[in-house]
Amino acid sequence: MLGTPVLADTVTSDDPRIELTKQDKKLISVVEDYVSNTRGWDGGDYTVQIYRHEDDRVVFSVWYDSGDSASTIVYNNARSFRVVVNPKTKKVESERFF
Repeated sequence: MLGTPVLADTVTSDDPRIELTKQDKKLISVVEDYVSNTRGWDGGDYTVQIYRHEDDRVVFSVWYDSGDSASTIVYNNARSFRVVVNPKTKKVESERFF
């Protein structure tokens, strides 16, 4: 199954009070690369949303959308998670499960 990439212009926040900046949108590719490298998910398997800004970091929610797949890598019985991205280094610094 070929996935459809999540386009930065379509990324929203899961909190309507948070406004996406241009810098936030540029970090979407960092999150997409991370998800591809750590989970092996196709772009159409998940949705990325900004969760919030924490000090000088940006936290994104990654929501797994493709149901139950045997090829899905699962951590802590959760397919959805959050990543903390450092905008200066353009690296994911940590994951959070919810």
